[in-house]
This record gives sequence, C-alpha cells and structure tokens, in this order.
Amino acid sequence: MENYYTPASDYCSIGSYAVHDSIISVGAYVARNSYYSLNLGTMIYDNNYTLGSVYFVSSYQVPGYGPTGKALPVVMAPGLDVVAAGSRYSYFQTTPQHKDLVRRDADGSLWGAMSGTSMATPTVAGIIAQWLQIKPDMTPSEVKDVIAQTAVKDEFFGNRMGPNGKIDAMAGVQYLLSQMEPEYIPGDLDGSGAIDIDDVTLSIALILGNPDPGTVIEAADFDG
Repeated sequence: MENYYTPASDYCSIGSYAVHDSIISVGAYVARNSYYSLNLGTMIYDNNYTLGSVYFVSSYQVPGYGPTGKALPVVMAPGLDVVAAGSRYSYFQTTPQHKDLVRRDADGSLWGAMSGTSMATPTVAGIIAQWLQIKPDMTPSEVKDVIAQTAVKDEFFGNRMGPNGKIDAMAGVQYLLSQMEPEYIPGDLDGSGAIDIDDVTLSIALILGNPDPGTVIEAADFDG
C-alpha cells in the first residue's frame, strides 16, 4: 500500500486519510460569524473571524508538499457558527461543558450552533447527494470535476483553500443539467420529432386552457 504519511508542517497539516484520490476532502470557511444565543435573547458575535475567510481549524496541503503534492482540501464549505438540528443521543446532551450549546424548543426539538469541518463536511455530502439525483452513476473523480467547474474562487482563495474554492450547490446542479442530452426538442409539444403547425395550434390551445383530451405534452417549455 502506498505510504501517505508525512510530518505536519506549515505546508501540510491534512490527515493521511484525506489525501487518497477517491476522497473528497473538505475544509471550512467563515460563512457567518454570528448567531442568536440559544435562549434567543441576544446575538453572539465572533468578531475575530472575517466573513469569507478560511476558518483556522481547516487542514490543508500546499501544492508540492505533503504525501501527494496536490493542493488540498478538494473544496471548502461553511464551518463557523453553523446552526443545525441536534440529536437526543448527542453527547452535547450529557456533558456539562456542552449542554449550553444545545436548545430544546417548544415542541421538544433540539438544535444548536457548532463550528468546524464537522459541519462543513456533511454540508458537502448533502450537496453531492443532491447532484447524484441528477446523475446517479457519478464517480468520485466526476464529482470532483463538477466541483472544479463550479466552485467559487473569491478574494480569499489561496493555498490553504485547495484547488477549487467554495462549493456552490446550485452551480453544480446547473452544470450537470447542461451536460445532459436533452430528452425532447423544446417547442415540439406533441413529440413528433419536429416543430410544425400542429405544435403552434397545440400551444394556443394550452394558453387558452383547452387542449384536446388525452393530449400528451412533451416540451411546452420553448425557452427552457
């Protein structure tokens, strides 16, 4: 097996389990730096963190260093003051130093604020799960290609943000849809394989709200 170990340094702090080609490693950035206190009475501010910047807990690998020499992590996602649902089985419920991080609302549901790549990573996993609804057979390499084509590179983009920048869920959806072969010809309402006078007649009937009973509309969205 290939040896992925390398000593930590200013150029590489990422774990060996995150550098394999089939792994989509995730870093955290500051998408918000404030949240309501758990009793909703006050706003908690983390003024030490600049919106958009890399959250300092994110591990990284600068190009030319580390076990593979590739820029990592693959992509960044929100990771500071992320408010999310909580589990009644969470250790937050039982350890004194964490209980103040969790709130139980009027109907008994739990939620809280948490920071770190532990919040950024499931965000990316959920986004990729949505992308797989469009193209279920994507490989990790193909997912990385979608990320590379659509992630946001802004003024904070740099060596510690990997090769791609910040994940953009909607841009990924739009990219995947643009790569798909169309299943119909826009404007071919009756599915005949051509746009003709019958389609014009059917479009008028649709606008007036009285198409013939049993008519199957294939592609009424002319402009997409």
